Amino acid sequence: MLLAFAALCFVSAEARATENEWHVGGAFGYSMLVSSFGSILGAGGLVHVRYGLTDALDLAFDAGLSGFPAQVVVPSADAATDPEAPPPEAVSLPDLLVPDTAAGISYVIDVGRFIPHIGAQVGVADLIVLTCEQDPAACTHTVRATIGIPAGFEVRTVGPLVLGAHFRYRFLLAGDPGGALFAGVYAAFVP
Repeated sequence: MLLAFAALCFVSAEARATENEWHVGGAFGYSMLVSSFGSILGAGGLVHVRYGLTDALDLAFDAGLSGFPAQVVVPSADAATDPEAPPPEAVSLPDLLVPDTAAGISYVIDVGRFIPHIGAQVGVADLIVLTCEQDPAACTHTVRATIGIPAGFEVRTVGPLVLGAHFRYRFLLAGDPGGALFAGVYAAFVP
């Protein structure tokens, strides 16, 4: 059985260069904001469009939405700088919604039915505070520039269907939180 699975996955297939090829798909999965308070956990999804400029370079566009429910985080103690410091206090964070969009270039390695890719993107993210019943002035949003590193691994399946995993890390410039991570399952069509 294991031999049959290995043959199915690794038997050589004809390379199909991604040049002049569209990939239109989406991913759903885990999201995390990296802040000075610690990790803020949530879930998200994205729409991903890629166009093959050459057999190794693709132009890529992402638009995503992540939600982070209200949660209490405890910042990690920094005993290295001050061993006498009191333990950090828990911080209550509000519900957050983070829509973002980005564009960039991806390097694609097209080896038969397996398509790993990694790239660089620039874009914007909007951090929206949703819960503010006790302080209406706290319902704000902050638009931030981003620099991102998208990566993924795709497998060409039957016909135009592509399945895989999509990852991205975005540096949120000029403020806290300073980063956003997304990891999810991916499906796309190659029309």
